Amino acid sequence: MRRAAPALLLAIAAGCSFRSPLIPPEPRAVLDTLVPELRALAFSPDGLLLASAGGEESGGDEIALWIVATGLRRSTFAHRTGTISAMAFSPDSASLAVGEGDGRIRILDARTGEEQVAFSGRPGRVTCLAYSFDGKALITMVEGDPEAEVRRWDVKTGESRDLFTPPAAPPVALAPDGSRLALPSPGDPAGIRVVDLETRHEHVLSRIGLLQGDALIFTPDSKDVAAVHLEEWSPLPNHVPYLYLLNAETGKILLRSPRPFGSRRALAVSHDAKLLAHGVGQGLQLWELGRKEVRTTLEEIPDGEAIELLVFSPDDKTLVSADTRGRILLWDVPRLLELRREPSVK
Repeated sequence: MRRAAPALLLAIAAGCSFRSPLIPPEPRAVLDTLVPELRALAFSPDGLLLASAGGEESGGDEIALWIVATGLRRSTFAHRTGTISAMAFSPDSASLAVGEGDGRIRILDARTGEEQVAFSGRPGRVTCLAYSFDGKALITMVEGDPEAEVRRWDVKTGESRDLFTPPAAPPVALAPDGSRLALPSPGDPAGIRVVDLETRHEHVLSRIGLLQGDALIFTPDSKDVAAVHLEEWSPLPNHVPYLYLLNAETGKILLRSPRPFGSRRALAVSHDAKLLAHGVGQGLQLWELGRKEVRTTLEEIPDGEAIELLVFSPDDKTLVSADTRGRILLWDVPRLLELRREPSVK
């Protein structure tokens, strides 16, 4: 018995120091929008408000404003008559630009929902909106095939100041500062064409092929582009990855992964360019861009469905996800990165 005691003590000590498996973190808040489909999300630049838009497939979407700190609904603008496809807050967070599926753009008072000005160019789905740094101009993009339409509007008068119609098929991305456009460039090799909207100078980032249905976005600082390929699409013969991040000026590949993903639209990069989030099946994944490695994977969110939209708050402390059921989840980014564990047995 005396000889067995040390072994028993070691076994007990080992058991006491054992740590249980990782417990997936839960969202800080769950916002029930009460709409069957969400189509757009936008944070106010001050980080206080989150705007969501969605509704029935036939249109008549509503806009809800949520208080980020509490997850409470502040107001609802339910008098819209079109299908909302894009939103953007003005730099001072006082106005909300809303793009619709028929090409109409409305500028609303973010406090009351009152329409301040409305305008439209070519009919078509507005896919991107970007305010100029001073808030005096709004750059809009309407998707099209074989051409997209990019316009610069005077926010006060609704007059069009500039028009650009590059040959393009989806996906097409507009830089958050309205300075650049990224779009597929067919050919051999395939690539991504980046156009400076001021000078119209363009260059091609080769070795990256895109097809309709893929996701393409700029990072918040407008310096890099990220993309996710459709899951069923084979990368051969171009040998390109399913997920990648590359510099929009030089084409240098900063990240690539060959793993197939079940979600295409759900793609976001943090404002400090340290994290990339994307949907994976019915869950989400966070990449640490500095180390080029996966930091967190939630394989399946409880009671959730495939994530359709992702967006980081301006301070990068909150990640917002929206699924196909119209639910919005607010995640604390530090908790996602830590993946808390159950306490050790003592």
